[in-house]
Amino acid sequence: MPPTYDAPAGGGPEALITGELRYSEGCVSLLADDGTETFLVFTSVGAPVVSGTTLTYDGAQYELGSKASFGGGYGIPANVSVVCGGADDANWFTVSSPGTTGNE
Repeated sequence: MPPTYDAPAGGGPEALITGELRYSEGCVSLLADDGTETFLVFTSVGAPVVSGTTLTYDGAQYELGSKASFGGGYGIPANVSVVCGGADDANWFTVSSPGTTGNE
């Protein structure tokens, strides 16, 4: 299961991230056009589930390997202790709102 966190009240998206949606070894990431991989942490409300080639998050479905966007902010909450791909803070994005797919 991808890492999750409990979102603070009143929080909202500060940024939008877009890239090719990927999943490996329990970690979800987006691969940007410039080749930068950013790992995603999702709110525990509507926790993400990966089944086959589909990520389901907060009632929406996203096809792995397709372009997707999510709202949130860069960095990782202090209470999350998951390491994906050796990523440091610069390679994390905390998702606070459902995103879109390349088909929308």
